[in-house]
Amino acid sequence: MLDNIKSIDSNNFFKSIKDFPKQIEEVFQSKNTILKNKDSLEHSYENILFCGMGGSAIAGDLLKSMLVEDMKIPIVINRDYSVPNWLSKSTLVILSSYSGNTEEVLSCYSECINRGNKPIIISSNGKLLKNAKKIGDSYALIPKGLMPRAALGYSISILFKILNEITIINFHQISKLKKTIVSLKKDSVLYSKIDSNNKAILLAKEIHNSFNLIYTSNNMEVIGMRFRAQLAENAKMLSSHFVFPEQNHNEIEGFINTFVNKLNILWVYDQDSHNKILKRMEITSSILQGKVKKHIIKSEGETFIERELRLIYFLDWVSFYCAIFNNVNPYPVDSISKLKSLL
Repeated sequence: MLDNIKSIDSNNFFKSIKDFPKQIEEVFQSKNTILKNKDSLEHSYENILFCGMGGSAIAGDLLKSMLVEDMKIPIVINRDYSVPNWLSKSTLVILSSYSGNTEEVLSCYSECINRGNKPIIISSNGKLLKNAKKIGDSYALIPKGLMPRAALGYSISILFKILNEITIINFHQISKLKKTIVSLKKDSVLYSKIDSNNKAILLAKEIHNSFNLIYTSNNMEVIGMRFRAQLAENAKMLSSHFVFPEQNHNEIEGFINTFVNKLNILWVYDQDSHNKILKRMEITSSILQGKVKKHIIKSEGETFIERELRLIYFLDWVSFYCAIFNNVNPYPVDSISKLKSLL
């Protein structure tokens, strides 16, 4: 099947995944400020609200996860048509839609306008960008021509630069992200090579025809969210993700029926997870021993930001190779497109 990658992947989604580290590098190589109309913004904020859906929203989840130890104000991710009641002029609202036509995000924009909030827009085109320019709101451009889920390198880098330009984060956090480029480039060489030593290919071969449960600690929840979404959109596979310790308070009781022999569990470990959570994951794994197949995935890297990005990148490759093993083109999302046309 791997001999037919180019015929299956007729839109060359392979390149979109391979270019992930280049996207980050491109954003930070630019000496230009990322924000337009920055003067429209407030000078201090009490909280951050990130509004987005799908591939555009995951950058917000990633940002929150990466900065949770450094931020002095909370970050809330909003996947809805409405903004929370607590939103005020002291809320930094970031509206992200790759196409600029995501109706949930456009609805949130209307509510922000009605409530006197001046948001930041991240988009490549569409109504969102057009309205921002017309109103005079601050915005940042993301390069065109990609599927939203394939623009994550741009999205997360742009978010970091935005927060740096408005002095919410400093050079220390920026440098941590920039330092990941070297290791991501090395990973790009390893995971794009079609051979028997490619760990992404080996894992995809094991899981592509199973229902997969992705278990992570709380600090790695975004990894489970991203991988579940990538398996669905790229490989057309259903899966589920859950976090520890919450799993121990309900889902652990579900492993008693005959369906479990069709499951794979992917255990995602990170060294910075709470010791009690790591212990719970190990005990749970031992309880489920023999009931389900399991695969252990450990994060690698010096900083949490590096480990998180490298895990996301690795699992993006796994989802791509799952698509190839399933003989499906990873690029189109026909069901999503059909749903949007019927709304």
